[in-house]
Amino acid sequence: MSETEDTPEPERLAPQNQESLPTPSSWLEPAVLLTVLVELNLYGYRLMDQLARLGFEAINPGTLYRTLRRLEHNGALRSHWETTGDGPARRVYSLTQVGEAYLDWYIEALKQHQQVMNTFFMLYTTGRQRRAKE
Repeated sequence: MSETEDTPEPERLAPQNQESLPTPSSWLEPAVLLTVLVELNLYGYRLMDQLARLGFEAINPGTLYRTLRRLEHNGALRSHWETTGDGPARRVYSLTQVGEAYLDWYIEALKQHQQVMNTFFMLYTTGRQRRAKE
C-alpha cells in the first residue's frame, strides 16, 4: 500500500457541519444542577432558557423533565408546586446537599479531564508547529 492509502484524508475525518458540534449527553445532569445552584429555584421552562444560554439549545423538553425527575429521585434536587401568580401551577426545583456534593465531584472530574485535554492540545500544537517548519 502507498502512503496515501494509509493516511486518511482530513476532509473525510472532519465533521461536515462544524457549527453543530456535539455536546456530551452526560453534561446535562451537571448543567442542570449548576444552573439550579446559580439561579436558586427554577421551574422547567425557565431552566430550559438558562440551559440554552449554556449552549444546550436543542434540549428536548421530555429529556429535561426525565432528567429532573431522575435527579429528584436520586436526592440531588427537590421540588415543590408553586401556585402563586396568574398562570398555572409550576413545579419549582432546588438543589439539595446531595446535589451540591455530586456537582463538587463532577467539577473535580472535569479538572482532571481538563489536564488531559491541555496536554492533548499542547502536543497537537507542538506537532503542528514542528510539521510547519519541515
